[in-house]
Amino acid sequence: MTSPPSSRPPAPPPPSPVFYLTAGQPITCMLVRCNKLLVGTASGKIIIYRASDWRKVAEIDAFSKGGLLWMEIVDNDDAGSEEVIDSKPSKVTLVCQARFDGVKLFKPVDSSWLDWEEVASFAIPHSGFCGGFVKRFDKDLVVVVASDQSKLVVARLVQTFIRPVVSMVRGKSGTV
Repeated sequence: MTSPPSSRPPAPPPPSPVFYLTAGQPITCMLVRCNKLLVGTASGKIIIYRASDWRKVAEIDAFSKGGLLWMEIVDNDDAGSEEVIDSKPSKVTLVCQARFDGVKLFKPVDSSWLDWEEVASFAIPHSGFCGGFVKRFDKDLVVVVASDQSKLVVARLVQTFIRPVVSMVRGKSGTV
């Protein structure tokens, strides 16, 4: 027995991709901010593409020990917005963490984002695969990162320093 004829028109063909980008190495995380695509790799590099034409802008040798777990671009003067659209180079900070290595902060040298300088490094190694994040609470930038295999670090980001916000230690009880 055959099925009854359908009155629906045939589905259109799937769209073709506009661009194929090849990082040339395994990708561990991605982020789109400030009209740029940032790609973190398993070898610890961050590759930056311009979103307007998908051209490679820069490559940062961020870490040597492990692949990138996560990264975030924050605007140091943006006190209330969740999204950074476009910003001056002195105001933008790239926060990232790699497996077995730690957390690093980078700033672009100029508005083209061709060159980046490492401005801080924190020995917060993590052997798992959990990514951290940056969240703004009022005027404070709070960084939450995984540490070791089963710990968390919650700290305020103040310029190029981190300050503990909470401790995972219960009063009179030891560590959690």
